Amino acid sequence: MVSKVVGLGVLLLVALITLAGLLAISSQQVARSFTWVEHTQLVLRAAAEPVDLVRQVESDVRGIVLSGDRPNAYASTPLLKRASRQLDDLVRLTVDNPAQHERAKALQRALERRIAFLSATLAVGSGPLGDDSSAATSKRRTAEARRLMADVDQLRDALIAAEKRLLVQRSNEAAQKLRFNERLLLIGVPIIALVTAFLIYLIIQAIRRPTRALEEAMAAMSLGGRAERLDENTMRSREFTRIALGYNAMISRLEEAAASQVRSEQTLQALNCELSEHSAALEVRNQAIERLGMMAHRMQAARTDGELAEVVCRFLPQILPGMSGAVYAHNNSRNLLVQIATWGAPFDAADRFSPDECWALRLGQGHEQSTDKLDVTCKHVDGRPSYHCEPLLAGGEVIGLLYLDQIIPSDMQFRLRAVAEDISSALVNHRLQRDLREQTIRDPLTSLFNRRYLEEALNTEVARSIRSKEPVTVIMCDVDHFKRFNDEFGHDAGDYVLKAIASTLQSHFRGGDIVCRYGGEEFTVVAPASTPEAMLVRVENLRASINSMQLRFSGQALGSLSASFGMASLVATTEMEGATLVQAADEALYRAKREGRNRVIVAE
Repeated sequence: MVSKVVGLGVLLLVALITLAGLLAISSQQVARSFTWVEHTQLVLRAAAEPVDLVRQVESDVRGIVLSGDRPNAYASTPLLKRASRQLDDLVRLTVDNPAQHERAKALQRALERRIAFLSATLAVGSGPLGDDSSAATSKRRTAEARRLMADVDQLRDALIAAEKRLLVQRSNEAAQKLRFNERLLLIGVPIIALVTAFLIYLIIQAIRRPTRALEEAMAAMSLGGRAERLDENTMRSREFTRIALGYNAMISRLEEAAASQVRSEQTLQALNCELSEHSAALEVRNQAIERLGMMAHRMQAARTDGELAEVVCRFLPQILPGMSGAVYAHNNSRNLLVQIATWGAPFDAADRFSPDECWALRLGQGHEQSTDKLDVTCKHVDGRPSYHCEPLLAGGEVIGLLYLDQIIPSDMQFRLRAVAEDISSALVNHRLQRDLREQTIRDPLTSLFNRRYLEEALNTEVARSIRSKEPVTVIMCDVDHFKRFNDEFGHDAGDYVLKAIASTLQSHFRGGDIVCRYGGEEFTVVAPASTPEAMLVRVENLRASINSMQLRFSGQALGSLSASFGMASLVATTEMEGATLVQAADEALYRAKREGRNRVIVAE
């Protein structure tokens, strides 16, 4: 648009300059025409005034001649000089026109002759003017004067007529030039005005449409609508095309910035969600760690297998939610894994199995099976679609197994490792505690409970019997002639006899009965919730079994074997302390000894 405006502006400027130039030239020509008109008028005056002055002098001379007033003759001399000067001016004024110049010089010569004639007439002589003249001379001079004046008038009239023709011609030229100026103004000014109006119209039209498009686009953008692109091909000018390109580029950058902002907001939202998820996961992890700590603390404090199983069943559903499983530990012989705890939904889990039946125990690392059955399946798992076995290790030694009925997700692997470590540590600690306790309550030779444990357990059973009104029976057993085995066969043979009797005792009593080595060759049995009558039958069977034993040690027969028994019972109608009950059974034992041994005596 700038180029168009500049082009039209240059055109307008050229038109204005042309008009102004034409007007200036025409004005100069008009001025020159009027100058020539004035020049012609000056020529006319210069041609007329000398003649008029000469006529005036001629009239004065005629009066002087008639009056004879000589002093007045001198007054006409300046007029003649003035006429001469004006003639000089006339000749000078007609220099530009050769024809008129010749006429002016001819007129000058004629007037000079007439002035000379007048001067001669006015010349001062010796006598009066009337004396110098005769009538004939006067007539002759008058005729000469008339002739000279007629020549002057003829020459003046010819010059004036020619000059008037020039005046008319120059006046017409000036008028023509004035009319040309008028036409130039009447035509040029409207044309320039129309060109200016057209230029303004073009500028307005060139600005209005792209401006309106830009305003509409800006209004749409300000109202929050989608910013439309401007069509660069309809801008009609390079400037508005550049503006449209800049606007479109700005819209593109704004859209890119808005998209970037949206992406940033989405990223921030995603990061916020991720942070929230991480925070939630961290909170869940912290809760799991807290539960792991609580479980580990309680497992370390557990005293029995039952307490350990209760802790596992209580906390593992919280640490491994939605999963079921079981914990296995080695038996004393370490040839079987025995189930010590289960939790979660009921499922078929083996109570016990051989270590060779589990791939995790073979490999010494976790083993799992998915639903697609890509790996080998453990034999102790009965048709489970998926499972996970985690060996419980302590110091590189397998001490148990953690079994789960499904695969562990990756985000819960740390829980599995922590649970396995805590349970392994608890099992080791529990086994150590159990071994230590066994050492304190077990007889190292026979593996029966010792007298210390008897005292603790007896008081507990007596108190329970009193509360539940159920009987409890104490049996004291003494091996008859035990010293003979030591003396004849040695102490090793005596130990062998004690072990055999201990084994027989354990085989004749229930799992809930307490079989102890009281000291030396004496044994004690506490049988809760058993009537004296039923217990008497059992003790008699035990006595008969011992009496029928045929023991051999180092290839030698040890001979006959017998034992004496004393039995005392606490029934619902009686109350006594545990020591009193033992004392009663011991007294019954001594009665059996005194009465011949190999018998059972019931305390009264």
